[in-house]
Amino acid sequence: MESIFPFRDGCSSHFRDRIRQSIQETEPNTEGKIIQAMLLGDQKQIPKEAMDKFNRTGTTHIIAISGFNIGIVAVFSLFAVRLFLKSSSYLLLRWNMLTVSTCFAILVVILYTFIAGAGISVVRASIMVVLFMVAILINRERDLYNTLALAAFLILIVSPPSLFDISFQLSFAAVTSLLFLMPRLTALLPLPPSAVSSRLPRNAWFLNHTKKALRTLVLFFFASLAATLGTLPLIILYFNRLSVITLAANLLVVPILGIIVTPLCLLIILAVPISSALTHVIVQLSGLLVRISLFIIEELAALPWSSVYVTTPTLPEIGAFYLLLISLGFWLEASRNKRDVPTPGRRVLKWKILFASIILFFILDGILIHLRNRHSGRLAFTAVDVGQGSSTLIRFPDGKRMLVDGGGFFNETFDVGKYVLAPFLWHEKIDRIDTVVLTHPHPDHLQGLLFILEYFQVREVWTNGDESDSPLYFAFMELVRNGGAVLKVLSDKTPEIDISGVKIRILSPPRGSHILAPTSSPPADDETPDTGHPTVQALTSKMSLRVSDEMNDRSLVMHLSFGGRTFLLTSARIRGRSSQRRAVRAASWRHPFQLRCFSRQSRTYHSRDQFRQGQCLSPSPSGCGRTIRKHGVTPLPDRSRWRHNHRDERKRHSGSNFSVRTLTIVAYSDSSSLIILQIKS
Repeated sequence: MESIFPFRDGCSSHFRDRIRQSIQETEPNTEGKIIQAMLLGDQKQIPKEAMDKFNRTGTTHIIAISGFNIGIVAVFSLFAVRLFLKSSSYLLLRWNMLTVSTCFAILVVILYTFIAGAGISVVRASIMVVLFMVAILINRERDLYNTLALAAFLILIVSPPSLFDISFQLSFAAVTSLLFLMPRLTALLPLPPSAVSSRLPRNAWFLNHTKKALRTLVLFFFASLAATLGTLPLIILYFNRLSVITLAANLLVVPILGIIVTPLCLLIILAVPISSALTHVIVQLSGLLVRISLFIIEELAALPWSSVYVTTPTLPEIGAFYLLLISLGFWLEASRNKRDVPTPGRRVLKWKILFASIILFFILDGILIHLRNRHSGRLAFTAVDVGQGSSTLIRFPDGKRMLVDGGGFFNETFDVGKYVLAPFLWHEKIDRIDTVVLTHPHPDHLQGLLFILEYFQVREVWTNGDESDSPLYFAFMELVRNGGAVLKVLSDKTPEIDISGVKIRILSPPRGSHILAPTSSPPADDETPDTGHPTVQALTSKMSLRVSDEMNDRSLVMHLSFGGRTFLLTSARIRGRSSQRRAVRAASWRHPFQLRCFSRQSRTYHSRDQFRQGQCLSPSPSGCGRTIRKHGVTPLPDRSRWRHNHRDERKRHSGSNFSVRTLTIVAYSDSSSLIILQIKS
């Protein structure tokens, strides 16, 4: 975590290292890494599988140092000081309990900020909590909205880019929602029972305690509900993920990790300079509680409906949701006032009308999206920048969708499907793909399809029949089988396919024996690898390059015709004497439209004014023929054939929270009009 205070490294790094070492020696597993994240703000050490389970259950905020954790630190400090002051009548008479406890809590929060690394997220949460405690000191605790605005102002002074930070927006959305909804939701509950007296009968005493416990539980549920509703549109906007069980998970896990483990983490800070044995005991106890929480989270995350991916909301939809939330809050308040003090019902009626209008807006919005996707009446091609390979989305006139390849990288862990393709599809309000086409099983065409097959509804999968001995291909076939999609192997002998009036002919590959593709890391010359297929001959490194060329040559080439226009979809450049070239020349059509979008290394496209009437007049790469025939988009030549350089991609996406700007080229056509090209980023 990068500190915003340069002098911090010389003051607290050594102490942070001692805390980290003590935790690792006692709990070297996942539990210890979660304790480190809660205490020192270091989430990078948590395994990816564990983080995904927290994301699925909507409990990631517990293990991050956020306003919730800093608030727990402040409350624990307040409680400890008040407990100490109550132990002596002299101290109670000598000092003001509120002033002393609040000042001590502010000091603890500031010290904890530096121990936790003084990162911008920690400083932001500390500023919010400290300002709220200062408001209590100066008897301005009722001016919470002004205090919140002042906190935002100070944070933006310290770090202006925080305005566009996801955690900043989520924090203030959650706190604002709590301040607005909690008083109105709390008013729905009956008044708390009076002070419990020991003279009451046992049944009445038990009943009072039960009511107080239930009221506390309901208040905790209301707080989770308010924070969830306040951050829901932003979470969907940035992550496209909705946790269905987030309220239940928070009810079960927050009391353990938030209310018990967080104070124990503070005790670890106190115990490290005092006694290693005491530190060992506290870390072990914290690890036990974290282990219990992990078990609960794993069981909840294993539910198939625990988390769902949803399409990206538009700004009007986000605004309408928050307006719906505000109208609901004022409706509850007006209804309560009407119940307490009989008044004319105009105010209640006004909020009811607004509430109903917003609901009607969402209904009409859903209908319009459905009609736009189902009855566009035109054929649309979208080429997406996905790296070394290619990916093209085809939208047919009746709303059916076909995704041709998914892009990807060689020897890289960056998930193109998750961070590029899927966000683009969600932005386009697409959660179902009728046909997924894998032109050939190279990683730069296959990798991005894995996430699509796992989390999107896919009806059919088309391939050219070639196989690969790579783990990516095995995962691809397993997802096809488990997803229930129909697998079809196509060749130049496949009959013409009609989809919504669009005629599709397969020009390549020729029907014949299939190829087993080599992995991305070829074996040594003297090695004969095990392919996992008893009937398929293994490939040596000398054969790898030739077979790779042959697999590119055998990739699916589709010719689409719609009305009086024709379109050619190729997965790779058509080389001069390849079978693809022969198939294209043998076809009885002229002037196809060829649309492709290549990787960042060849991202220099022609200026917008060159895309006139869908035309791009420019020299094409040497391997693609002399020119693109009349209509088309082509990249500049690649410097390297296989070594895609995306160093800037890794740098941009090295953090836990990031967004991807996807470059797309869109072509539209109906049965008679000219093609219109658009570049979107």
